[in-house]
Amino acid sequence: MSETKKSFREKIFGVLRSPSTGFPQIEEDDLRKGILIIFIIGLLSSWAGVIYLRARTTMPFLAIGGIVGAFTRWLIPSALVLISAKILIGDGSTRRLLAMTAFASLPQLAQQLLRVVDAYTISNVDLTALRATLFPSTGLVFRAMNQGVKVFNVFGLLTLALTVYAVSANYRSPKRRALTVSVLAYLAYILLKVFLPI
Repeated sequence: MSETKKSFREKIFGVLRSPSTGFPQIEEDDLRKGILIIFIIGLLSSWAGVIYLRARTTMPFLAIGGIVGAFTRWLIPSALVLISAKILIGDGSTRRLLAMTAFASLPQLAQQLLRVVDAYTISNVDLTALRATLFPSTGLVFRAMNQGVKVFNVFGLLTLALTVYAVSANYRSPKRRALTVSVLAYLAYILLKVFLPI
């Protein structure tokens, strides 16, 4: 690790450009910066939600829901990663892993930016048709499929891949073990989403 402290921007680009060298540069003190990333994701999610629904009267609820949802989508999988890593690897820094998983959420920042653009351009007809493509919500199998599609979309898979690097860096573990920890945590997250409104 270099002796000069990296800036927030340098750490973001470091993680995106080369996760294997970028994540080891993230420290416990970067948790606040990670929380800022999640907050921005939440703001963008709220913005897209308001535009999609074209609903001005419920704007405060949509805004709060978008931010709370962003933090939920970060904290719950992160907690499950921590539990899985504790069982399969051993001890590591909780605060540092939370910072790292927040940085691993950077693909979701891109996803929410694209949602904002899409919300402004999509027609009501196309929006209705898109909603109709989801699996029916009745039945356990279809609910699990819906949640799996939501979690393991392109941006979710990129987040999972970055989480593997985060786990490997935080616990100094082989990538294969970090992959097992991360996949198990995300499968548990999908299972929780099937039964709980998270």
